[in-house]
Amino acid sequence: ISERDKPAARMELSPVKQVLAFAACATPLIFGLGVPLFVLGRYFLRRVDSLFEAPLVMAATNSIVVSLSTAALATAIAYILLQFARLYGHSPLNRFSRLVSLGYAIPGTVLAIGLLIALAGFDNWLDGQLRSRFGVSTGLLTSGTVLIVIYACTIRFLAIAYATLESAFSRISSNVDMAGRALGRTATQLAFQVHLPIMKTAMAV
Repeated sequence: ISERDKPAARMELSPVKQVLAFAACATPLIFGLGVPLFVLGRYFLRRVDSLFEAPLVMAATNSIVVSLSTAALATAIAYILLQFARLYGHSPLNRFSRLVSLGYAIPGTVLAIGLLIALAGFDNWLDGQLRSRFGVSTGLLTSGTVLIVIYACTIRFLAIAYATLESAFSRISSNVDMAGRALGRTATQLAFQVHLPIMKTAMAV
């Protein structure tokens, strides 16, 4: 057995060091999860009678719609990019698909302001064009709707969907693709009839 494969030697700690080691491991969990959960739980218990009030239900419904729409859109885009990457290997498109991880690296505030400025400028331009030519005002067509929130969240979390599906794709042998090709399946049929059933669990995640 090589040195790398040998299991690490266990270190016996004194009772005091055991307590300190446990405290060091528990501290991030307590402050990162326990304290926020305690504070939010207290706020919730104070207003538990308002749980089913119309404004709160509407806000919760909007949050669920945005999150599910974002998840579906990000997963679909990641799946399409990975299909192209699998088909065309080291093409420029494959290198471009790596840029999806940048959205997760950009601070949320920077992403929100950047999108708001760009889409608000487009809305104002489009509204001005339609006013001058047809006398019709569109208002804030994109930046004033839920679409900008879904768009921003998709850019933000596309990297997570991409990484999850990329890991699932790596476990599908290229022999599966070759077998499908030998049976007369096109690239589209491979994507929906072969890869999709295999990856349904990863896509659900």
